[in-house]
This record gives sequence, structure tokens and C-alpha cells, in this order.
Amino acid sequence: MKIKYFYFSIFLALFSCNKIKETAKSTINKSGEIVSKSGAEFADGLKKGVDETFKNELILSDQLKKENIEVGKLDYENDDVNGNKVKIYLIFKKPINKKITVKLLDSEKKEYARIDDTLIANENQSKNIEWNFGKTFIQSRGFIKIE
Repeated sequence: MKIKYFYFSIFLALFSCNKIKETAKSTINKSGEIVSKSGAEFADGLKKGVDETFKNELILSDQLKKENIEVGKLDYENDDVNGNKVKIYLIFKKPINKKITVKLLDSEKKEYARIDDTLIANENQSKNIEWNFGKTFIQSRGFIKIE
């Protein structure tokens, strides 16, 4: 009789260990899933915060606003080899052929670089426009003014 209890105890111990092992495994998997989702959300939030903190704001002159120009994506790139560039996606509601000046302003709105150009586009045309400021480093917080 004692041998039956002994084998029954071993069976229960093995079954319980396996059950505990499966429960622990499931809990670890769920925890890992939650942590990875939280980590991804944290990283996305951090990137968004950095992007909003360190970005240039575009200022379009009142005269150009009257031309019904819409501004899309604004981007800039600092590249020692190919020059430092401002890239802007513009949408033109009316045709335009106008001389403009693109100015880089620091966070206190003090000018530190400029380029003169001619803006040419047809009605309802959109395009990416790029201005190369050469070796002038484009600051990460400031303004880009087009007038």
C-alpha cells in the first residue's frame, strides 16, 4: 500500500511541476508581450517628442499666402559632403512665377543664412523644392522663412 502512495505522490509532484511550469511560461510570455508593446509605445512617444522639440517651423510671408500656396512636409538635412539642405513640399493653387528669398532664422528669429530663388509652378501643381545652403549648418530649433 505504501508503494502505491509513493508512486501516486511522484505522479502528483510531476503533474504539479508541469502545470506550474506551463503557467509560469504563459505568464512570462504575456508579460514579455506587454513589456514589448509598452517599450514600442515609449520609443514612439520619445521619437515624437524629440521631433517636436527639435524642429524648424516654416514661416510663409503674407504675400505668398495670398498666392494660395499650401505647405506640406518640411524637412532638412545636414550633410558635410553634399551640402546642408532644406526640403519643402509645396502645393500651388494658382500659377506662380515669383522671386523669393528663403531665410534661416535661429530660435530667437535672428537670420543666419539666406538664398534667393525663383518660385515657378502651374495651377494645381505640387512639388518638392530643395534649397542647398552649402556649409551652413541648419540648426535643429528655429525657423525657415520664405518671402
